Amino acid sequence: MEKDKKPKPVFVVMNLGSPDSASVEDVRRYLTEFLMDGRVISIPRPFRWLLVHGYIARFRTPRSAKKYMRIWDHKKQSFPLITHAEQLAHKLSLRIDSPAYSAMRYGQPSVKAVLKRILDEQPEQSPVVLLPLYPHYAQSSYETAVEHFRRQARKSGLMHRLHVLPPYYNDSGYIASLAASIRPYLSEPFDKLVLSYHGIPLRHLAPACRLYNGNDACHGLCAEDPVCCSTCYRFHCFRTTELVAVSLGLDLSRVEMCFQSRMGHVEWLKPYFSERMKELPAEGAKRIVVAAPGFTADCLETLEEIQEEGQSVFMQSGGHSFTYVPCLNDSDAFVSCLASLGNALVESEG
Repeated sequence: MEKDKKPKPVFVVMNLGSPDSASVEDVRRYLTEFLMDGRVISIPRPFRWLLVHGYIARFRTPRSAKKYMRIWDHKKQSFPLITHAEQLAHKLSLRIDSPAYSAMRYGQPSVKAVLKRILDEQPEQSPVVLLPLYPHYAQSSYETAVEHFRRQARKSGLMHRLHVLPPYYNDSGYIASLAASIRPYLSEPFDKLVLSYHGIPLRHLAPACRLYNGNDACHGLCAEDPVCCSTCYRFHCFRTTELVAVSLGLDLSRVEMCFQSRMGHVEWLKPYFSERMKELPAEGAKRIVVAAPGFTADCLETLEEIQEEGQSVFMQSGGHSFTYVPCLNDSDAFVSCLASLGNALVESEG
């Protein structure tokens, strides 16, 4: 390598993961790994073990496997989330003219396997840039992904300098990508744009933030505390919603933020997507467009929970039209966004 030539950075895009297949055994193995993460189900490990192994893995897995089967790509023998991550890494590599890999927090390709490839294939002088595909900070998504990658990097003996992209919920490129993906679906008359984010238990927020729960929560104390805001998932979602509305030229009264995928009986962030699908038609919003800004790739939660279940509930409740906007996936706009964010991160950190 020439002395005056900087080594090219190595990019890693990291998402949640999917089972190896839609078989009951593969889904059970995946859900067990996922739900045994203490940052996902934040109860003492003995109780978490009993809940996951004694109930979820035994009784809920067959039902989950049926749902996974509905989104399984028989032609590619893979799930959309995995396919999109691979295509995203490939397009990113071409865009930045540097190596790019895809890794999953749970399942395959594992972080351990990807780190081994980097150690085998890339010189130590090349910095590694981790791009979590989570625009918003939450302990059960962004935090666990980053901490897992750091832990595996230490175990692997990785000597490359590591750069980690912080949450980019308010990045202009990310907002522009979202707006560009949504705009074509607003050409027909609609009553409301619904932006659905993955929910989290209310207890995952800072104590002061738990005093509020609902769409107006972040107009209060939360939005006035920069320390709180840096890791407040609800505020991140709220800010993304505001910025997308501005970018699309929509009044906030025509845009609604809600949360989905609630598990268990504890209180999660509100309003709940499932409940709003029942309520919106009665409120006069009979034609809706639904997008999921927090999910950068289509997966079970978007294709099955929103596009199938959500649409069914909405139409049965008196809705007239339900339009789903695909995730950013491996769109050119999102590739450009990640390339810019990654390159800027390396430049800023040296």
